[in-house]
Amino acid sequence: MNHLSIATFNTWNCQGSLDRRLPLMVAGLAALDADIILMQEVFAQIPRGLNVAQRLANELNMDFVYSPAREKIRLLGDAPLLCHSGLAVLVKGAVKKHETVSLPEDARDGERLGQWVSVKTGDMSVLIGNTHLSHLQDEDQLREKQLQTLIHHRETQGRHDVCLLGGDMNLKTEHPIFQRLLKSSGLQAISFAQDQSPRTSLNPIDDKAPDAGIIDHLFVKSDRKNIVTAHARPALHTLDGRKGLYPSDHMAIVADLELR
Repeated sequence: MNHLSIATFNTWNCQGSLDRRLPLMVAGLAALDADIILMQEVFAQIPRGLNVAQRLANELNMDFVYSPAREKIRLLGDAPLLCHSGLAVLVKGAVKKHETVSLPEDARDGERLGQWVSVKTGDMSVLIGNTHLSHLQDEDQLREKQLQTLIHHRETQGRHDVCLLGGDMNLKTEHPIFQRLLKSSGLQAISFAQDQSPRTSLNPIDDKAPDAGIIDHLFVKSDRKNIVTAHARPALHTLDGRKGLYPSDHMAIVADLELR
């Protein structure tokens, strides 16, 4: 029996007092002890400076791949900085191969990317897809094209024992796009364990209760091993009483897989 733990987590770039949130992210992710962490909105200063993916990978003793995206000037505290808000995958062990995929985009929304990352964990070869789809409310067709583009590139990655896909999809669980995705790709959605499904995958910020539904998702396909169990659960969704902060405006969604 092989156990595999995966988390997807939007780190909220440099918003919401990043310097104070970063230790909360480190502590929360360390407690998860996940084998694989997919991250979106990952802040990295240009040309050099703080890179949240690198900082977290160092703290958690994990290898990582970072894909820079959405270059612009943002405020870190009160300081305007040129920076990226990109994608990252952190893994226990070593990354074997990785590819960044440019996705269809809308000028109102800007650059959108996906990642395919190949790793070896234990005796399993694992292919990991990570993405952050458009946030534009009126662009379901664009999000579907973005997913289709990313999944099309999966075909160039070779065979793996397990394929994972996750990220901030900006789509609710019940959306028809996911039904078409599952039918065409062979992926299956990892559903929440009984009594652990949150109303939304967003944390309340500034006392505002979000009503976006669950928009962060994980999917899995196993070619050479049988999936015995696969359940998701929320994490990093607790307000730190001392700092009065959440680690991010998103929860982490964690999936625990048992494979035979």
